[in-house]
Amino acid sequence: MSTRALFLVIAGVFSVVLPASADEVMDVATRSQVSVRLALKIPEQPKAVAVLFAGGNGALLVRSDGSIERGGNSLIKGRGNFAKFGLVAAAMDAASDQLAAHGNMPDPFRQSAEHVADIKAVIAALRTRFNLPVWLVGTSRGSKRNLSISQTRLPITITMLMMVFARDY
Repeated sequence: MSTRALFLVIAGVFSVVLPASADEVMDVATRSQVSVRLALKIPEQPKAVAVLFAGGNGALLVRSDGSIERGGNSLIKGRGNFAKFGLVAAAMDAASDQLAAHGNMPDPFRQSAEHVADIKAVIAALRTRFNLPVWLVGTSRGSKRNLSISQTRLPITITMLMMVFARDY
């Protein structure tokens, strides 16, 4: 095996093992003493913002350097594809109070008024920052988060609501 081929194999292995990283981190104050952290991938000419809701336990554990500890969800792993098509990809972590109490996001919280308030605050912050339409995209249990906001009577405008059901083969 040539040195170049060996380098490409090693580079490919490490690209899979390294944690996913974001272009930027955004912390949004949502409720009293509660915040939500977003990992952003920002294209040069954004057309819209896609808020990505992971499935599973809902916790991404976005670090201050933008790396994501729990980034194995297919939607979160593929967030760079949103940016390739001109969308700001905003991977939304669980709220700080849920991370502190449970280390994740329990299902009852996903259907709560508090969670709707968190999502509403995130949408408002993203609209203020980018002045673009906001899309909500959820996969698997993350789609429950989309349903909770779609069923609310709070005055909120969402440009697109998408639920993705992907299966990794």
